[in-house]
Amino acid sequence: MANDHRFHKRFIATFGMHTVEAARNWATEQLIHGSEDYLLMIDNDTRTSQGGNLVNLLDLAAFDKDVVAAPVPVMKTNQVYLNAYRHDEGVCFASSTQEDMEQALLRDKGLLERDGLGTGAICIHRRVLEAVRQSNWMPTELADKVLWNSGPPYPAWVYARDCVGNILQGEDLLFCRRAQHLGFRCYTSLNHLCGHDHSNDFREIPEIESLMGLRVETLKKAAQAA
Repeated sequence: MANDHRFHKRFIATFGMHTVEAARNWATEQLIHGSEDYLLMIDNDTRTSQGGNLVNLLDLAAFDKDVVAAPVPVMKTNQVYLNAYRHDEGVCFASSTQEDMEQALLRDKGLLERDGLGTGAICIHRRVLEAVRQSNWMPTELADKVLWNSGPPYPAWVYARDCVGNILQGEDLLFCRRAQHLGFRCYTSLNHLCGHDHSNDFREIPEIESLMGLRVETLKKAAQAA
């Protein structure tokens, strides 16, 4: 990425934060007080490679969308769990299906619009972060679960918790819901598959890539031919 001359870049490592939301809010403030147009966040447990090849996540900015994430899937009970979700029945998020992914690869160059995204590798335009920080909107069922300490600017990233501190919704899906409420659109890019370096799924990454890529090459060829 350092050698990608399409963009002027500033690389910042985040240290000493006790929570994910604190780290994301700190990174957001670096953008707000800087001159950059996009914030590209890559978690320190995200492996930015696919099949041994590095994935250039600056491509996410080149899409020029409001919010674009690279999928960082995990495997559970022999199923690929893709952290890009559609919003069903109020607050229930369902994972994308193989059919969804195939259609996105065939029609939309791998871009799949979704209601919620994981934030292990995500690119967000400045306009989205600025707008979210000025809005205290919360989904109705969570409105009393997030207590703002003051007026705007509000934290872009917050957890919704119950009265004893249990997380009801993570900072990632909640951010996407707030952004969409303001009219912004969220995408995942299936051509920028990453992986987790978590100890619990490190050994499963080849299987994840194998399942994700089961029909990808065929679909890519069909899309090129079209």
